Order: sequence, then C-alpha cells, then structure tokens
Amino acid sequence: MVPLISEHDTWTSLEPIVGCPADCAYCFVRKYGRTSVRPQILVSSEEAVEAIVRYFDSDPAISEEHNFRFVSIGNYTDMFMTKDNRRYALDYSSLHYKRLPNVPLVFITKARLGREIVEELDQIGLVILFFISQSFFSWCQHVPSRLEGGVASPEASLENFQLLAKSANLKPLHFWRPLTRINVPDENAAIRQVRSVRDAGALASVAVGLKYGDCLASAFMRADNPFHDLFLTVYSGIFLQNRELRDHTGGVAPGAVSPQGADGSTC
Repeated sequence: MVPLISEHDTWTSLEPIVGCPADCAYCFVRKYGRTSVRPQILVSSEEAVEAIVRYFDSDPAISEEHNFRFVSIGNYTDMFMTKDNRRYALDYSSLHYKRLPNVPLVFITKARLGREIVEELDQIGLVILFFISQSFFSWCQHVPSRLEGGVASPEASLENFQLLAKSANLKPLHFWRPLTRINVPDENAAIRQVRSVRDAGALASVAVGLKYGDCLASAFMRADNPFHDLFLTVYSGIFLQNRELRDHTGGVAPGAVSPQGADGSTC
C-alpha cells in the first residue's frame, strides 16, 4: 500500500492519487500495477492538505524547519495527464498556499502543460518547482516506441519550459529520467539535449539513472523488454552478484546497490 505521507532525502512526499495513464517501461510504479490505468483519488485536496499540516505539526523538529522543506505531490501518478488530476493539482496548490505558504510544492510531470494551467497555478502565488521529465528517447534512432507510452514529446516539453520560464512563481527544471546510453549515446547527444532545455528556459537539468531491484531487474532480463540488451551488458553482473550474495547471507548483500522507489521500497 502506498503511504499518504513519507519522508525522502530531498522532500516530503504526498500521495493523494495513485495510478498513471502513461506506460513507461522503466517506471517504479509498474511494481504496483499502477501504470496504464486511470488515476484513483484516495483523499480529497482538503483532506490532503490537512494531513500534511498535521504531519508537520506533529513533530517540533519538523515544524521548525517549515521554511526549509518541500512537498512533492503525486509521485505515483502524473498530476497533469488527466482533467481530474489537473483540477486536483490546482485545488491542492491553492489550499497549500493558504496553510503552508512558506513550503514550496514540487510537481514531476511528463505531460504537456499548456498556457491555461500554467497561468492559473502562477496566479496562486505559491513557489512551485516543476520537474519536466523528458528522456529524449524519441530523438534517438532505433529506439522502441514502447519505452514510453502516452508522454509528451521533446518538443512539447520544451514548450513547457518556455511557458514556465515566463511565470513569476513556477520554477522550470529538467528531469533527465532515465539517463542511459540509449538516449544519451555520446557527448553530442548530451550537449544537444542540455542546450535545448537551457535555451527553452530550464534552470537546471537533473540526471537520474534506471532504478533496479529484483522486481525491475527480472523484468529487464526478459527478451521482449525494451531495456533487455542494455541491462544484460551493464547491470546483469551487478544484479546477479548481489542476488547470489543475498541468497548466501539471507539478507541484503554487503555493499549492494539498492535504489529505492518513492515509497522507500526497492523496485
């Protein structure tokens, strides 16, 4: 079960909606069977903001750090891929600003935004960090289309950056997820992508590699998986070695790399 609120290294995660209509082959949400589905609203925007306020107020140490915290909402969905999610994002942002005006909000999206939603969010007055997740897979030759289903094209993402860059309170950031040798095969490709997001208005580009654990690692090793060849040549030795060590130790292998999903579990 996905927790409503959880702590992570860079922010507090709030999950009032689960399920994403997109179908990305590398997404950790696949572990929960929540990709390529209609998003499910678990709590109302009013309930969500009250929950996060109670959470911050429950611990004096947390409460004192309000000005230094961020809340990332909707990591098990995409807050801008459906009409209902967009409405929720607007409603929650407005309520969040009234209750926690000094706590910036974070959205991570692979959707096309559009001028209307950007202007409405900007008018609220809340500082919002927008991580526009764009891998640029479609700019690469011989890349299977099934790597990412239902996401914005690179051109649409660049338009997102341009719209966000004109706002007063919305901060455009590029989320390079995932960063692999498929979508960044050489230095020229990297430079082209970084320059594209920079020129469109992105303040920074954040690179994130593939997450793996027994769940996704096993999936990647299937011959019909788009990441099959990449995984076999780059990750399989690490994965097999760590699994063998775990089998012998009865737990996590010493020194094993175990990236975590948004809920803290390996994926």
